[in-house]
Amino acid sequence: MCEEKVDSAIAEYLAACDAGAMPEREAFLAKFPDLADSLAGFIDDHQKMRKILPDQTVGFETSSMDEAERVRYFGDYELVDEIARGGMGVVFRAKQVSLNRIVALKMVSR
Repeated sequence: MCEEKVDSAIAEYLAACDAGAMPEREAFLAKFPDLADSLAGFIDDHQKMRKILPDQTVGFETSSMDEAERVRYFGDYELVDEIARGGMGVVFRAKQVSLNRIVALKMVSR
């Protein structure tokens, strides 16, 4: 499987989500049958993250709050901003609260 094809399909999915038209899971997977296994894991993880961060997308683009006002947590980590996104998942700059240090936190797709 070509990672570029997976990345392209994920970019299409995220662009639709950012536009407010979240694709229906099964219809989107049917559009990419050769990538369905990889995309299914990403979509499931993306939907879980949307539940954790319900008022904005995983990439933090849609919040109406000022940047300085936004604080989101994932366990012991305060998510600061998104560093990168790819076929394997999303990487955030985060603060590990218990140790008061900045870390990179990768949310890996299944």
